[in-house]
Amino acid sequence: MVNEHRRRNLGYFFDDAVLRLPDKVAIIDLFDGLERCSTYRALDARMDAVARMLARLGVGAGERVAMLVGNRTEFVELFFGAMRMGAIPLPLNTRLASGTLRDIIAQAACALAVVDPSCHGDAISIARDAPLRHRLLLGQASDGFLAFEDEMGKPAAAVAPPALAEDAQAFQPYTSGSTGRPKGAIMTHRGMLWYVDYNQRYWPASESERCTSAASDLTWLAASEEAATRVVWASRAPVTIALADAEPALESARSISVERDLT
Repeated sequence: MVNEHRRRNLGYFFDDAVLRLPDKVAIIDLFDGLERCSTYRALDARMDAVARMLARLGVGAGERVAMLVGNRTEFVELFFGAMRMGAIPLPLNTRLASGTLRDIIAQAACALAVVDPSCHGDAISIARDAPLRHRLLLGQASDGFLAFEDEMGKPAAAVAPPALAEDAQAFQPYTSGSTGRPKGAIMTHRGMLWYVDYNQRYWPASESERCTSAASDLTWLAASEEAATRVVWASRAPVTIALADAEPALESARSISVERDLT
């Protein structure tokens, strides 16, 4: 039954890749000009650690976790790791105005937020003003915030994949289309897994392929289901994704994704 729970949970989307090619590079992260590589095995372990951390901090299944995070490996770890314990990640578009972001976090009744100060000038104040039980910070210290890596390193009990209803929500992006204020959209585990399988069936990726993700791809596309689709689709082969956190780094990411032997 545990395997069935994993199969129905978008957070475990690359179980097959971990079994087949655990040491293949999944992500090359060029955030802040420093190259970090994560294999499928390491990424899987980090996602499990996110699930344990959230459970230890008292986040329950069905509660929302706000993510104001840039185009970096931690976005992927948090996004799918939260799903593994039944929480609903709420990825925030880093291009939105501060007031809009504050309203979204409050309206969604988020229990916890993880913020990346490098992705938005008001990231810390946005989280500090929000009615949250916990606030986690990436990359630096600040009063009223827990350090993300410190919390990830604390001992915590293993979290079993929860049983999910047929229409269980996987994540909650906010989109306004072309006009209006952003509104929450309910994206389900079942619907997203079907969508990814559909894409792989008609536009299949192979293990030898590479893809790049520019500065806006995860953070701006967090306003739609495409952020999840792109990462999950890539893992089906599995391929390697090169992340660039700023436009000048994009050419480096493209070069890495094309030229480097990552098998």
